[in-house]
Amino acid sequence: MKLGEIKLQSLSLIYPDLAVEYDEESLADKVYELKSSHSFAPYLIASVGAVNRAFAQIEGRLLSGTDTVTFDLTRENFKNNRISIDCYNGILKITEVKINGSSVPFEVVKGKIKVDFSAQGVCELTYFKKIKRISHLTGSDYEIDLNGLEAMLPYYIKWELLCADNKDEAENARAIFEKALDSFESAQATALSETAYSLRRI
Repeated sequence: MKLGEIKLQSLSLIYPDLAVEYDEESLADKVYELKSSHSFAPYLIASVGAVNRAFAQIEGRLLSGTDTVTFDLTRENFKNNRISIDCYNGILKITEVKINGSSVPFEVVKGKIKVDFSAQGVCELTYFKKIKRISHLTGSDYEIDLNGLEAMLPYYIKWELLCADNKDEAENARAIFEKALDSFESAQATALSETAYSLRRI
């Protein structure tokens, strides 16, 4: 879903009578046009911070890693039979470390992953990528993919931007967003449980 669509949909939620028509080619122009309006500009400007705070809410509900990276261990990694590996800047949370195909206990200390291991091998990290934050310079065509949760961002924006002026409407929007987060978290937990059950059966 494009950032411009999220902004325009949030405006439509805040102003139900606002008829916003656009297509893929006119999306950026429509956002720019509304941003030039004294009525809509404050909401469009404030939506950037709201989106980033929604990203933080979503990151807090992530349960298991979605990406992996594999690399060879060498003697340079070892110190006192411990491996010290720099965490990547894009990593939010590491959920599993495997060495030679087997999960090993690990800890993250000052941006480094530390595990007890005393031989060469292949290390595999399972982790979450951080959700890249947006800014006021991020274009309307910027694509946001959060496994379907991106469609709920307009409700979070509405909640934040209306909470002072229309508390009931804001709370309704928040409830919709929170329900989507709960469903997302529940789906993750179910997937983890099914995976664990499959592994036990092998």
